[in-house]
Amino acid sequence: MEKSLKVAIIHMIAGAIASPITAAISAGLILSVGESSNFHSIFAAFVGLAILYVVGQITDRLYKDEEYGGLKKWLGDGVVPFGCVWFILWTIFYNVLVPLRVPLPM
Repeated sequence: MEKSLKVAIIHMIAGAIASPITAAISAGLILSVGESSNFHSIFAAFVGLAILYVVGQITDRLYKDEEYGGLKKWLGDGVVPFGCVWFILWTIFYNVLVPLRVPLPM
């Protein structure tokens, strides 16, 4: 398998793992500080970007080559697959988790 495909698969798996975590933060289930949903969403975005950065550093160390490295290659093989999988699954998980936070009428 090519290195770029391996890096893309690793980033897609990381996006699938990061999406339920960040969706739970956005819905206010993990971090419940106040009622501001903007804070939850911004914090969830920073958590997702931190996961992306850590996975990028791990794949950089795994595939340390002169011919592979570079920001342009990482944007194409890492950031785009991570972002697509993360956003799609985050949307699904967020729409499932938000009704869990809303109290039922008595």
